Amino acid sequence: MLDLVLQWTQTNPSRLNSLGPIEIRLKSDTDETATVVNGPGGTVATPLDPPGPVSFYLWHTDPMYRGGTQLLRRQILREALVEYNQKIVEG
Repeated sequence: MLDLVLQWTQTNPSRLNSLGPIEIRLKSDTDETATVVNGPGGTVATPLDPPGPVSFYLWHTDPMYRGGTQLLRRQILREALVEYNQKIVEG
């Protein structure tokens, strides 16, 4: 079976094509001196700390969360989680 797959790869006309190197640097949106280096599709990698879906939501909806220190972000995240939990429990 492996020999058959190797034969197929030798007949692939695109087998020698490759992508050029893609350089991605971490960039904070609050650091205006950093050079923006876009990745595939124009994306920019930004570290998210603390990680998670609620943190991701807050990053995009709350400028204080995005610009705050890690301690402030954790406090805002805790308060948001308690608020969302109360909404779920109350229905």
